[in-house]
Amino acid sequence: MPKIWTNSGDSHFLEPADLWESRLPKRLADLTPKAEKDPDGEYETVRVDGQAFRRKLPTSAAVKFLEDSRKAVGIRDARLRLRDLDQEGVWGEVIFPSLGMWASTFRTPELLKACMRASNEWSLEEIAAVSDRYVVTAQVSTLTVEDAVSELEWAAGQGFRAVFLPTTPHPSGPDWHRDDWEPFWTAAERAGMVLAIHIGTDPVDLSQGKVGVMYRGPGGAIMNYTETTFSGQRAAMKLVASGALDRHPT
Repeated sequence: MPKIWTNSGDSHFLEPADLWESRLPKRLADLTPKAEKDPDGEYETVRVDGQAFRRKLPTSAAVKFLEDSRKAVGIRDARLRLRDLDQEGVWGEVIFPSLGMWASTFRTPELLKACMRASNEWSLEEIAAVSDRYVVTAQVSTLTVEDAVSELEWAAGQGFRAVFLPTTPHPSGPDWHRDDWEPFWTAAERAGMVLAIHIGTDPVDLSQGKVGVMYRGPGGAIMNYTETTFSGQRAAMKLVASGALDRHPT
């Protein structure tokens, strides 16, 4: 029986943990995410861009699951990943960042802009250059519209075909449906860049001392999944309200 091929619209690649720290000048590298575990191994303190929060570490069972998952060599090696795709019947995939999911915690425009460029350059070198079966999403800073437009135009010039957007820009600035973002939608349309919004990327306010919403107990898994998808639905409606979807693919 011939293999039925499919495409993946939501894949991720595991970048080197020191990607940003190794490519940024020290004064900025020191502000990138860093974690320090408590002696008892129960909690850790995460510091990023002058902010800090504490979070409970995974259970031993969860750690083993993650470690087993990360044994798949294709999660870090784009050439070996092609073998995984062939085995699974996946012809092409849209690839979102993993490290880049931290972007919503940043508050310094210069830092986030530098991190996004470092990630984009690395993605071009290590993933996109390997095969055109990989549609890697460009990353842009959403702290300022000007930085977002600048990076999108640079990324389009480098051959990126899609741009990763969080469900909501940083809380310090205007939301997607405001006129402030019109230059970005115009730039994306001009470049033929597909807008790719990923759920679970709401801005994080570390001053509240917690990250995200976590339900436990009966039905917790369903509620947690539902919670993460709400923001994606809201983002789509904001793009409709802004008029961006009337003339632009997503």
